[in-house]
Amino acid sequence: MKADANGHAVVIVTPSHASSVVNIRMDGFSGDATIQLISLQGKVLRTIKTQGGTSEQLDVENIAGGTYFLSVTDEQGAKQTVKLVVAH
Repeated sequence: MKADANGHAVVIVTPSHASSVVNIRMDGFSGDATIQLISLQGKVLRTIKTQGGTSEQLDVENIAGGTYFLSVTDEQGAKQTVKLVVAH
């Protein structure tokens, strides 16, 4: 798996402004990972457990429009958080 130039894990979310499905690419993470969709108030709205994969999809069709954080943490404790905008 690739990481950034400093060796840190990287999460790439497309599209960054989503209305139905978000594609999540995880580079530089080790083993299984946990993906969390978090509101601006810090409430965890969705949790996905991966099994060593480098990509996942998240359905946001039933999530209210707004700004959220998408956090990915692997078994070794590597963590990356990115902003996600849901717009319907």
